[in-house]
Amino acid sequence: VVIQVWAAVDGCAYLMDQIRAQMSFTETCAALSEMAQRWPQCGRWMVEASRAANGDAVVDSMRRLVPGVIGVSYQAGQTKAARAKASIEPMAMAGQLHLPSVRTHPWVHGWLDEVCGFTGKDGEQDDQVDAASGALNWLRKELLQALGDQPAGQPYTPPPPSRSSRPKGGGW
Repeated sequence: VVIQVWAAVDGCAYLMDQIRAQMSFTETCAALSEMAQRWPQCGRWMVEASRAANGDAVVDSMRRLVPGVIGVSYQAGQTKAARAKASIEPMAMAGQLHLPSVRTHPWVHGWLDEVCGFTGKDGEQDDQVDAASGALNWLRKELLQALGDQPAGQPYTPPPPSRSSRPKGGGW
């Protein structure tokens, strides 16, 4: 299970926090609740809607306890590799994807290893890639909704910074 907290500010995405562990259903619910308490400013908690991984049950159980919990599912026929290439790669290449310091967040080493080594092959460790691509796709759609359409696979181009720039974030 991977639970991530992302924020967007002036067209950049920031991975703020992450929990990654083998968890039972009960442990997953407790971890999501803990993360929501740690990050009360998050407006959206997306859980992959999957019966095999208890996603549907987590959504059903937690939506009353944690405001903003929703189930998400992926487009049929779209591979994990295609989702990662369309979301993570353009933002990273444009310098719009930011990670916390490895000094204070040692899990960043594992995140980088998984994301940079991701090939999309079956059996590969990909939970962090999946969570990141889902969150970045959601953040991109939210930003584009506010600013007008932009071609898919292209990094977001922000307007000039304003004094009222505030993070817009969500957990995955």
